[in-house]
Amino acid sequence: MSQQPVPFHPEEFRALKTTIGNYLDQMVPPSAKRNRLMTVLQGVHVRLRHLLALGQKIEGQRFWLTDVEVMAIDMALVAVARLVRLIIEPSGEQEDTVLALDKMRWRVRMLVFPRQH
Repeated sequence: MSQQPVPFHPEEFRALKTTIGNYLDQMVPPSAKRNRLMTVLQGVHVRLRHLLALGQKIEGQRFWLTDVEVMAIDMALVAVARLVRLIIEPSGEQEDTVLALDKMRWRVRMLVFPRQH
């Protein structure tokens, strides 16, 4: 399992922490796959909370993610985007939120799994 450094801006750290926290708070039917996913996401969430709680300058700081963590984050971002579409009435706010989640999802994926030319 490889690890890759993912540089984030402070707002991105906060947004990712909030998104993962929201996902962890949602009721998802229990399963072995869900339990593994939740364990991985809880680990990432704790690391993000710790980093943000330090109050140090985090601009340009790198956050190491394994392939498994990236896949778990990807699944969480997709699920939260679906949930936003269900909870928030169709509006500019809904579309902006879904677009921000999608951008974050692809940014994390492309940093770790760059396109092959």
